[in-house]
Amino acid sequence: MKKWYKGILALAIVISVGVAWNFVWSMSSHQKNILSPSTSVRADAAKYVKPSEMTHDSVLDQTNSEDQQLNSKPKTIKYVRAKTMIRRYEDVNLTKVVQAYQQGTVFTVKGWDYAHTASGTKRYKVAGGYITANSKYVTAVK
Repeated sequence: MKKWYKGILALAIVISVGVAWNFVWSMSSHQKNILSPSTSVRADAAKYVKPSEMTHDSVLDQTNSEDQQLNSKPKTIKYVRAKTMIRRYEDVNLTKVVQAYQQGTVFTVKGWDYAHTASGTKRYKVAGGYITANSKYVTAVK
């Protein structure tokens, strides 16, 4: 056999094996949520507005509301209540305990900082130190 014929034959075998593998893979149960012809699809569509009914003001109102949602700041927390017994620490990494408090104690939050570790956990700054900002231990109070 000539070299070019062997090359074409090898290419044909590789292509046919690849096609067969793709067929087997697509027919297998590895794929989830495949739509069959009997599957009904329901889509929630926004209100359709004809281009002739669209005004410049309506477009601006829509974009402004989207901008307000994206640019809104999180609410500033002024007070937190301890859900469980909680400790106040001297530094943001919570290494040295200053004092322990009972469940239900309300703290005035002066700000927050993040731990100087790889995780960078959020901490609340309170009078005399830091407490955890973990929602398992504290809850925001109005």
